[in-house]
Amino acid sequence: MHRRLFPAYPYPTPQEPDHERPAESLTPLAESMALEAQAASLRAARDRLRDVANAIQQDIETIKRAHLPALRDALAACAQAETDLRQTVEASPAELWRRTRTRLVHGIRVGWTKSRGKVEVGR
Repeated sequence: MHRRLFPAYPYPTPQEPDHERPAESLTPLAESMALEAQAASLRAARDRLRDVANAIQQDIETIKRAHLPALRDALAACAQAETDLRQTVEASPAELWRRTRTRLVHGIRVGWTKSRGKVEVGR
């Protein structure tokens, strides 16, 4: 059964006599006040959630700013090491790569790959 956020009022409609309403149901004013209190409670909980999420996001940004220079340095060092390795592989003698074109050294595959063939059409 689908429940609505704003349920129909349980107090009597004009065709229902007032004596059929259960004694434990709230009067319209009390019910309205209860709804307002619950809505205020939900608003406070959402505000608290937003504040906690914003604090977490600010902490993340602070940590990122603190570590960004080290990250940039590590990235530059990695790029330089890759460039050095490429130059060394390109400058190595061809006999080193005749039997096996690639090798796995310290978890890094180095060597030569067979290039794809291509078709050239002359004019």
